[in-house]
Amino acid sequence: MPRMSLTSSIESALLSLDQAIQILEAAAARRNSRDDIVKGSEAELALMRMDRARLASDLDTAIARGNALDSARSEVASRLDRAIATIRDTLGSQTTHNQIARKT
Repeated sequence: MPRMSLTSSIESALLSLDQAIQILEAAAARRNSRDDIVKGSEAELALMRMDRARLASDLDTAIARGNALDSARSEVASRLDRAIATIRDTLGSQTTHNQIARKT
């Protein structure tokens, strides 16, 4: 084989190898980029799940507090009703007592 033809074949093979390496490096870079995107998405999803859990807990706490306030409101309303009834009874008794006292 002539020396020029061997050199030309080696150069052609090296050129093909260089192109293949460039294609492989580009594919690796794209893969790394996709992996970074997936990792970022997974991290964001984990944060969203933590936020959801915190919000659910906060909601449960708020509901429990609302129920406690509703219970307290109901108890206060009941006590006020009893107090009003007691005052009315007392005033009614005094009015009757005063009317009787005037007649005598």
